[in-house]
Amino acid sequence: MKQDELQYGTPLTKRQKWQGFGYYALMIIGSLLAYFPALVITLEEQINQTGYSRFSAVQYALLSLIQPLVLALIALLGGQFFFQKVGLHAVIYERSAYAWALFKDSLSSVLLLGLELGIGIGLADLFFSAFIPKLTEMMPSVQSLLAGVFYGGVIEEIMLRFGLMTTIIYFLSRSSSRLKSWHYWLAISIVAIVFALGHLPMTLQLFEMTPFVWLRLLLLNGVAGMMTGYFYWRFTLESAILCHMMAHVGMYAVQLLLAVAL
Repeated sequence: MKQDELQYGTPLTKRQKWQGFGYYALMIIGSLLAYFPALVITLEEQINQTGYSRFSAVQYALLSLIQPLVLALIALLGGQFFFQKVGLHAVIYERSAYAWALFKDSLSSVLLLGLELGIGIGLADLFFSAFIPKLTEMMPSVQSLLAGVFYGGVIEEIMLRFGLMTTIIYFLSRSSSRLKSWHYWLAISIVAIVFALGHLPMTLQLFEMTPFVWLRLLLLNGVAGMMTGYFYWRFTLESAILCHMMAHVGMYAVQLLLAVAL
């Protein structure tokens, strides 16, 4: 196989593209279903606090999942048409020996660095808790773990890395005769910022927006976004997904240990 075929992959047929789309669509739906019970519990707690709601927690949960489902499917469509054109890889789409080899080569790094990232974020909150006292009141929960692993790991990675990052790289590459490293780094950075700002609505619900809250929001999520973007670039989309999942496992472990110790 020629070197350019190794880098860009053998072009997928129309049937292969739609098969890959189908598999990923099932993954998206499965991830939302896995996240659904945790979302219902969270919404029930919010309804109990307010004391009134026009809809049940289940109804709210179903309605709130429509938007990410639609956005993830749109991102999937965009990504599937561009990812091979910019030398990126997705095992479930390609199902090639080369893509599998890339994913396998990434496993040890993804598992280790993903956990270390999550542990680092969890420990960083010890520092930020001196300036954001409400952080000490937040207890780890299975709901937050499920949200991070399934919604964050799958839905966010498909929307932001496979959809947005791939598309940005494609249009950046149109301005030059060949792909360059800065095309990838710029796209990774832009998407990392978007990823960080995507956590703003939840942050606004939890905290008063002080400079340290902004710093925590942009720094911790930005670093996570840069790492998962790098794994997608250098390895596969599945590598980025697994890294994101492991980061939430690491965060949960640290939060659980600190809750017991403190």
